[in-house]
Amino acid sequence: KLGAALQLAAAAHGLRRAPRLMLSTAIDSPQLIGPWHPVLLLPARGLQRMDDDQLDMALTHELVHLQRRDLWLGLVPALAQHLFFFHPLVHLAAREYGIAREAAVDAAVVAGNRHCRHHYGRLLLQLGVAPRPGAGLASASPSFLSLKRRLLMLQDTPSFPRAGAVLILAVVALVGVAPLRLVAMP
Repeated sequence: KLGAALQLAAAAHGLRRAPRLMLSTAIDSPQLIGPWHPVLLLPARGLQRMDDDQLDMALTHELVHLQRRDLWLGLVPALAQHLFFFHPLVHLAAREYGIAREAAVDAAVVAGNRHCRHHYGRLLLQLGVAPRPGAGLASASPSFLSLKRRLLMLQDTPSFPRAGAVLILAVVALVGVAPLRLVAMP
């Protein structure tokens, strides 16, 4: 059943072949590992709590990581952290990259389906917080802060209109430039 679901989801995402699938008792959330020969790890304990829709969303999430080549791209911040371990901004940038990567994949999973956001958010809460097993690996939220940010990004908030953004920018420019002009006058 799992293998067939994975093959179907991989074909739907245009992947030539699905990653190898393994169950593990050592993890609490689905993880994708291995850039050369990807393996999709599913939590043996958590799998019983997932219904078919949740399993489909979890598989889709990991396959989107594979489709986006996140395992390869995740090596860049991991390498930077190893080379510049002493620099605090490198660790901050790597953390923000991980959160942005997860947010982009979350957005791809729920794209075009407003009702899916609610169910996907519940899945994220069910999976909870799981520390990253290693640098560059695609996995669950490594902290409560990142989980909270992912859930907030799932909220269906209306986007700010472009005309409003232009108006605010014009007002800020006028307010910022007008005093400079008045001071520069002889």
